[in-house]
Amino acid sequence: AARAATQITKTVAEATPATEHPAEKFLFVDPKRSQNIVIGLARFNMTHEDIENAILQVDESRLTADKVSKLLMFAPGPEDFESVSSYDGPETNLGEVEHFFLVLSRIKAIQRRLQLWEFKYRFDELVEELDSKVDAVRWAYHELKASTKFKTVLETILAVGNFLNAGTRKGAAYGFRLGSLSGLTGTKSVDNSMNLLQYIVQFTQKSNPDAANWIDDLKHVAEARRVEQSALQAEVNQIKAKMHLLETHLKLA
Repeated sequence: AARAATQITKTVAEATPATEHPAEKFLFVDPKRSQNIVIGLARFNMTHEDIENAILQVDESRLTADKVSKLLMFAPGPEDFESVSSYDGPETNLGEVEHFFLVLSRIKAIQRRLQLWEFKYRFDELVEELDSKVDAVRWAYHELKASTKFKTVLETILAVGNFLNAGTRKGAAYGFRLGSLSGLTGTKSVDNSMNLLQYIVQFTQKSNPDAANWIDDLKHVAEARRVEQSALQAEVNQIKAKMHLLETHLKLA
């Protein structure tokens, strides 16, 4: 491989006898990336072999959710595996991160294993988030369906619309699309002092004050409005895909 072919070696400045040649470190990881990984691993307070064993044993007492997420960031990629696999010298001559990569390379499908472990840790959180969104939509649906005040307001809007459109093809309508409500502000009075929406609000407040408080019946609508069906479905599909991947991984383990 190109990266393996351009191995970077570094002479370690150690106090060694003059008759001995200084050890050379096998380095191939970008220095900045290497430094970040070294700093991150220092917080684990574990040897590379301890980390390897904890991963293989799925030991949650030693590798918390946060540590698993960090390991997923630090884990070697395909190019790293290719580079470290080309090394056939003593492990003591490897750089710290290179040695870490060598140890993790002994774990089959390390990236997928860590991804699925992270998914396991986050599963309850992901489901709870989905449930809250679905519940908001469900409650909003029931509120809209049950609110007599909201129905009264819609009936008033329909009646006013039919009155204004009497004698035209839009008149005598049995209903209207909710999307057309945004057009109420575009119709002005003759003296341009108010729009149709303002008139309907005033009319409802005078003729049916109770119905004017219809918004109080729809406590979950604002929250449900923020839920996009496509995004919600994508989240569900993602969880299903991870579940299927986990099942497949366990069968092959």
